[in-house]
Amino acid sequence: MLVEGHPQSFVDFFYLTHDQNPEGAPTREELEAHDIDPDTYVPEDEVPLESLGYLKANLVEVDSAARRGDMKSVYLAYTNLARFFESNSNHKKAIFFYEKCHSIAQQARDIHGELEANLNLGVAHENIRDIAKAIMFHERHLELATEAHIDAEMVSANRNLVKVYQRQAEEQEHAGNIDASIESYHRMMKAAKACHDLPEQGLANYRIGMAYQKLDNPSKALGFHGEYLQLCKVCGDRTGEGSACCALAQCYQDLDDVTQAISYLE
Repeated sequence: MLVEGHPQSFVDFFYLTHDQNPEGAPTREELEAHDIDPDTYVPEDEVPLESLGYLKANLVEVDSAARRGDMKSVYLAYTNLARFFESNSNHKKAIFFYEKCHSIAQQARDIHGELEANLNLGVAHENIRDIAKAIMFHERHLELATEAHIDAEMVSANRNLVKVYQRQAEEQEHAGNIDASIESYHRMMKAAKACHDLPEQGLANYRIGMAYQKLDNPSKALGFHGEYLQLCKVCGDRTGEGSACCALAQCYQDLDDVTQAISYLE
């Protein structure tokens, strides 16, 4: 690459193909402790030999395309690199290249490229369990899609927001922050409504109802469990109907309304 006049490509190639882990490779004992077979383990930063040509070709294409002002080809080459590392579960390097895509799309005012980059960054941050950043990118995806009136992208963004809002709520609930989890479940419900996902809309109602029960507020929980029951009936979810009825019965029991509690148990 140096001989061909691509010094930056060479630097990037060196970075991508050399181990960046200062702690070194894990020992056999450490791998076995995490239920990983030491004989088949491949370090995250290790690039298979058969893939080196592919990486080199895309890095050279980035450099060449940038010199001739072909930013769409630069974007495509960066996307190829990001997807390569994503397919090898090296999500941090995938994020590095998706960020490059994002920057290129913004500079070129390429709305479709920016939409795709925000989507990919959101998913990539989900993969490393950075839910706050995943939410940020999926919300930006939705914002851009809404401004551009692109319905399919709005649906896609909302579907992803349903997932990340749910994960955020579950983490908050696990940490004992029930009030915050209720807010996140409400956002989940809003996103589910926006993409017409009745099962997830119902689940959000159920989780909110259960959260209010944890806060000893059965009166507030009733409405959400009732909505969950109705959505389950629409979806033909018999298991969900049973869960809704049990939750409603518990709420009425907590409110000392034995007659209503029995009616839902029947």
